[in-house]
Amino acid sequence: MPDEATNSIAPVAGWVQVVAAAVGGCVAGAATFGGDLLTPMGNAIVTALATALGALVVHLFRYPRTPAVIGVLACVLGAGVAINYTQEEPPPGVAAFTGGCEPFTVFAQDRWRPRGAAVREAPLPKSPKIAAFSGNALVTVDGWVRTQPPYPHNPEPFDNEYWFHLADDSGWVAFAGVRADSTPFDPTGLDQNGGRPAPLDSECSGVVRYRNHEES
Repeated sequence: MPDEATNSIAPVAGWVQVVAAAVGGCVAGAATFGGDLLTPMGNAIVTALATALGALVVHLFRYPRTPAVIGVLACVLGAGVAINYTQEEPPPGVAAFTGGCEPFTVFAQDRWRPRGAAVREAPLPKSPKIAAFSGNALVTVDGWVRTQPPYPHNPEPFDNEYWFHLADDSGWVAFAGVRADSTPFDPTGLDQNGGRPAPLDSECSGVVRYRNHEES
């Protein structure tokens, strides 16, 4: 029969198991849902497996250990498979983006010709154009990268090499193609004031992953 000490330890172990499960689930949930790297199903699977893993880890310090070891291995392998097969991917041909920040809205420029903002497969001047925003249209982006300047002869700062990633993963727009506010059209094209530039906050920087595109 279990002695009194064993009976007193059992409730404590149970609470430790609950706390470990909660911590595992919260950490995994924050990392997956916050990172926006997996599909919603992938986020849910990884979070559930991390919760189970947290609960099972407690059993590694109790006997018998074999079932707990098997459970831990199953959770780790399952999470690895889920991460591998449920990653968010952009449409075929579009260069992927990691990092960035919460989506925010800018405006397609309508100051100079060509009016509007071209959407390209990758943040490169010679990348194929796949769509466009009309002048002063709202554009939702979630970060930026620095590659090559598409309009090196524009007035500063619209001659730079920054590109914004569209929040719906559908492509990229050049820094010169968007503004922080709507802009009036200058038919002469001579006014050097291009409008208020879109923000380049440091926390929104990210990394581009090219597919069939070359950096040069």
